[in-house]
Amino acid sequence: MPLNVIIGRRGADPEGPVPVATLEGRNLVYSGLPYSTNEGVNMKKILVVVCVIMLLATSGAFAAKGSGWAVGGEGSLYLAGNGDLPAGCMFLLHIPKIPLMFGVGIDSPFSVGLTADYWFAHGNLVSFLDYYVGVGAYAQIFTSPSNLDLGGRVPFGLQVWPVGRTLEVFLELAPAFGVSVSPTEFAWHLQGALGLRFWF
Repeated sequence: MPLNVIIGRRGADPEGPVPVATLEGRNLVYSGLPYSTNEGVNMKKILVVVCVIMLLATSGAFAAKGSGWAVGGEGSLYLAGNGDLPAGCMFLLHIPKIPLMFGVGIDSPFSVGLTADYWFAHGNLVSFLDYYVGVGAYAQIFTSPSNLDLGGRVPFGLQVWPVGRTLEVFLELAPAFGVSVSPTEFAWHLQGALGLRFWF
């Protein structure tokens, strides 16, 4: 015996809802059109496939312009907030098959600054100008007095390539938000940098 499904929709009779569908076995019959409950399972499979494709496309974003070694340096540009890069000058390194751009620097009084960024978007604006957008983290370790600053950042970069795809000159802005451990303080930064990288 079919099971009527009551949906709260007023029809010609304003007194209450009317039955608009019946459940027959594994099929929901609505206005004469069957809808199989198996379609929900199929939709989940489609969503999984789409997510996998998006992840694969994202994982290749960093490698769009150079997936090999890269070394370089950047100088900090103080822009806004309570600080700039974790160090005034930072050494940059990209290692093949690791989709991260690392940065390390030392400041005086003695502190060590670290950054690690993943570029999830990378493309061309015009013939000579590229861009990248990423997400990353930063840390600054102080020894005198002892303290630790750490947080997250979102770098936006513009790149020019004056020598093929070997020499890259870039300008980077990275909004950042972090915390200082001792004493506990929250702070935002607009980290800026100008630098270059050699890819090989």
